[in-house]
Amino acid sequence: MIDTLLELLWSCMKIGLLAFGGGNAAIPLLEAAAVPRWMSQQEFGELVSINFAFPGISILKLAGMVGLRAAKVAGIADDIPPVEVDHQPGARLLVLGWGSTYGPIGAAVRRVRGQGGKVAQAHLRHLNPFPANLGEVLAAYEQVLVPEMNLGQLLWVLRAKFLVDAQGFNKIAGKPFLVHEIVDEIKKLLEGKNFQAQG
Repeated sequence: MIDTLLELLWSCMKIGLLAFGGGNAAIPLLEAAAVPRWMSQQEFGELVSINFAFPGISILKLAGMVGLRAAKVAGIADDIPPVEVDHQPGARLLVLGWGSTYGPIGAAVRRVRGQGGKVAQAHLRHLNPFPANLGEVLAAYEQVLVPEMNLGQLLWVLRAKFLVDAQGFNKIAGKPFLVHEIVDEIKKLLEGKNFQAQG
């Protein structure tokens, strides 16, 4: 939760430095910081409406409401179950997936293990907020592979939030991963080779 509060503080500091023209001029800046990170466009619009219904300095009221919303989202992490890792003793590589990559990643990890490779796997079911133990899980492995059926959005967030040098393996051809594709990427990483993006 402290990460969210620090992020909120930094956002408000930037708004304070850049908003010229009074409180109402800062509303678009606050919106850019809050949507979609802490709330939807509709929720922000409702807060702006409520904000103008009461007397007082509008941006202070709105910033307070956004802060309460951000704290609620961060507090949800306490109720999210921790990330479960299918760890293999001696594994230094974690393959982390989410969504439709669950099946191909599981099959690829089993195949690599059957061939003598040491690899762990985990699957995220909650993305905002992340499970509270995700940072510890990522830090426990020397290498992290994130196969995604997109341009690597989860990878970007993991790198930014947890400062891990995770490696992405992206497929954007509109077809699901084949097990051998993930097996090949796991083997490349275990052997110290670079990754290739699939088009």
